[in-house]
Amino acid sequence: MNHQEIKDAFDLFYATHNIDYDGRKHQYKLEGITCAGVSTISDFRPSPFLIPWAAKMVVEHLKDKREAIAKMTQEEFDALLLEAKKMHKTKSDEAKEIGTAVHDWCENHIKGKDLPVTKETMSSIGEFVKFELQHKVEWICTEKIVCSPSYLVAGRLDSLAFVDNILSVVDLKTSSRIGESYFLQTAGYALCLSEMGIPAERRLIVRLPKAAEDCLEACEVTTPLKDDVEAFLGQRRAYAWHNMVDMKYSEKTDNGNFVETKLKLKKI
Repeated sequence: MNHQEIKDAFDLFYATHNIDYDGRKHQYKLEGITCAGVSTISDFRPSPFLIPWAAKMVVEHLKDKREAIAKMTQEEFDALLLEAKKMHKTKSDEAKEIGTAVHDWCENHIKGKDLPVTKETMSSIGEFVKFELQHKVEWICTEKIVCSPSYLVAGRLDSLAFVDNILSVVDLKTSSRIGESYFLQTAGYALCLSEMGIPAERRLIVRLPKAAEDCLEACEVTTPLKDDVEAFLGQRRAYAWHNMVDMKYSEKTDNGNFVETKLKLKKI
C-alpha cells in the first residue's frame, strides 16, 4: 500500500463505522458498544518484575531513615509505612508523566510541530531524533484510533510509518525495558489495522530511555504475528471474564488504608 491508499482505507472505515472515544473514562465505543482497550488487554497479565520492583521501592524509601524512625511515635511510624507502601505508585505516576510528555512531543513532531524540550524529556527526545536519523522514516499517522469490529477491541496507535520502506506499526516506549506485553500490544494494533483494510508488514518497538546513560532500543517483534494475535485474544477473553466476576460476584470494602475485594460466595 502507498500513503494515499492507507489514508483512503482510514477514511472509508471512519465513514462506515461510528467510533467514539471518552477521554475522561478512557473508553472506546463502536456503534454504541463499549470496546476493550488494546493496551488494557495487553497489560492484563502483570509483568513478573513488578512485584520485586515494588518491594525495592519500599526498601529504598526506608533505608536512610533509621535514625528518624527511632524518634518517631507509633502514629508517625504507621504513616511512614503507609507512605512507603505507596511508593511504587508514586514512582509509577512520575514515570507516566514523563512518558506522556515525551509522547506529546513525538506526536507533535510527527505532525510537523516541535514542542519545547524539558530537562526531564531531553534524553528520550534525543533518542527519538536519533532513531529518525538512523533510518529512513516516512511517518503516515500518529495517535490514530484503530478498531476491530469482530472482537470489539480499540486503541490509539502510537504511529504508523514506512521505516526503511517497510510499512510498520511503530510503538514508542519510555520504559526501562522491553516487555513481552508489547508483543501483544503491537499484535492488537496489527489486528485492528488488518480489519480496517491496512495490513502492516512488521511491528517495531522503539524504546526511548529517560536516563542519559541509557541507550535507544529499536527492535522488530519477530514472534509470529498469528501466535501473538491468538495470545492477545486469549487475554481479551480473560479480561472480559474478570470484569464479569468483578461486577457480579465480588464486593469491595475500604478499611481506611486500602480497598479489599472479596468474592461473594454462595454457602451450602
